[in-house]
Amino acid sequence: MKGLLYKDFFLLRSSLIFMGVFQLLVSGGAILTAVLGLEWELTVILLTACYYLPFLILTILTQQLFLYDEKRSWRSFAGSTPASIKGQILEKYYMILLLNILLLFCCFLTDVVVVAIAKDMMISMSIIAMLIFCVQMFFQAIEIPFVIRFGTAVGGSVKGALLACLLFIVICYGLFGNISFLFEQDVLTAFMEWIRKGNVMWILAAFPYVAVAAYYLSYRISVKIYKGVDYSE
Repeated sequence: MKGLLYKDFFLLRSSLIFMGVFQLLVSGGAILTAVLGLEWELTVILLTACYYLPFLILTILTQQLFLYDEKRSWRSFAGSTPASIKGQILEKYYMILLLNILLLFCCFLTDVVVVAIAKDMMISMSIIAMLIFCVQMFFQAIEIPFVIRFGTAVGGSVKGALLACLLFIVICYGLFGNISFLFEQDVLTAFMEWIRKGNVMWILAAFPYVAVAAYYLSYRISVKIYKGVDYSE
C-alpha cells in the first residue's frame, strides 16, 4: 500500500506542488489582510478561495490519478501484484481521502488564525469548509465507481452532471427560498446565523455521516464492478 501511495504522489508531484503553493498563497493572503486590518470583505473572499478552489483543483487531480492507471499494461501488472485489484482500488480511495483531509486541515488552520487576529471583526467559517469537504467526498463517492468501470471521460461527465444539479438546486432555492440574509448589512454573520438557526442545521449535522457511508459504499461497489483488462485495445 505504501508503495502504491508513493507511486501516485510521484506521478502527481507537479500538480500537488502547484496545489500546495496555491493553498499557501490564498491562506497567506487571508491572514495578511487580517493582520493589516484591511476591508473584511477582502478577507472573506480570500477565505472562500482558500476553502473552495483547492478542492476544485483536487477534482482535476482525481481525474489524473485514475488516468495514469487506465493503460492496459498497468492494469495487467496491477492484477498480478500481491495487493491485487482490490488493493489497487483501496489505495486510490486512501489517496483521495488523504488529500481531502490535508486540504480541510489547511482550511481549519487558516480559519483559526484569521479569527484569532481579526477577533470581533470576523466570525469562524469552519462550518462552510466542513460542508465543502463533505460535498466533495459525496460527489467523489458517486464519481469513482463510474471512473473505475467506464473510464475517466465518463466519470468526468458524471461529476459535471452532479455539479450542474447542485447549481440548479442553489438557483431554485435562490428564487423560492429564504434568502433574507443577503440583504443584511453584515451578510456573512447573517448567513452563519441562518445556518445555525434554520431548518438546514440538522441536514448539515447528518451530512458528514452520509458522506462517510457513501464513500465506504462507493469503495465496495468499485471493487465489484472493476472492468479488468480489455485486451481488445
